[in-house]
Amino acid sequence: MRILADENVEQPVVARLRADGHTVEYVVDEPLTRGSPDIPILQRATRDDILLVTGDLDFGAYIYRDHEPAPSAGVVQYRLNPDMPVERKAEIVSAVFGVYGGPFLPISSQLSKRANYASALSRKQSSLQLA
Repeated sequence: MRILADENVEQPVVARLRADGHTVEYVVDEPLTRGSPDIPILQRATRDDILLVTGDLDFGAYIYRDHEPAPSAGVVQYRLNPDMPVERKAEIVSAVFGVYGGPFLPISSQLSKRANYASALSRKQSSLQLA
């Protein structure tokens, strides 16, 4: 899956997604986009039809409140406890991508999968603890 990772996505999360076989373009790695405002990043994801991964709440506001065009590949916004070790965050994000794999569907389509997600994440966590 092609992914555009916003600059607030931690580097271990990007590394894990890459290790999982995803093609990740990381804003931090690109001198011309590092520190860019959010709108050009959203526009790039939309123009290039690439999944945007972010920890920034503003992208949702731009899309739903301000009616900015959204990438057809989707936006994945995650918020995890800031005190959680980044390696654990990487495991969780990897597990979610492993369950849903893509394409990510609108949230209304995902509601019926909530029980499946909880079950799959629980299995993934159990296998991580056994390893």
